[in-house]
Amino acid sequence: MRGKILDYTTQIESLLTKLGATGRGMHEKLDSIEANIEFSMVKKIRWIATLRNKAVHEENFNTDINNFIEGANDVIDYLQALLIKQQAKNTNSTSGSDSNKSWKDKSNWEKAATIGVGVAAIAAALFISQN
Repeated sequence: MRGKILDYTTQIESLLTKLGATGRGMHEKLDSIEANIEFSMVKKIRWIATLRNKAVHEENFNTDINNFIEGANDVIDYLQALLIKQQAKNTNSTSGSDSNKSWKDKSNWEKAATIGVGVAAIAAALFISQN
């Protein structure tokens, strides 16, 4: 049971970090970006973080693991959707303005857009050269 709890909470902490959260634990990370998270999800993340801490520190810890997994999956789905929305917003607001980024620093969306523009340019050049 503790292993499952740690697996889920590690994934949640990773998503929080990708969303820009900072801090040492899930509570601190959530504090740093709480304004961007729906209140109902803030409560659920705090509940999950508290259960995680109990699982790690209390010898006779016990919880309804199915309820925990359901809540953790809700949070993971929510945070993944938020991350996708944030990445799309960042891509739209920076498209064309960050052409000096190195390839490794570009998001997958930026890489796909760069390749798409290149393919379109080659196709246009071939079309022009044939006419």
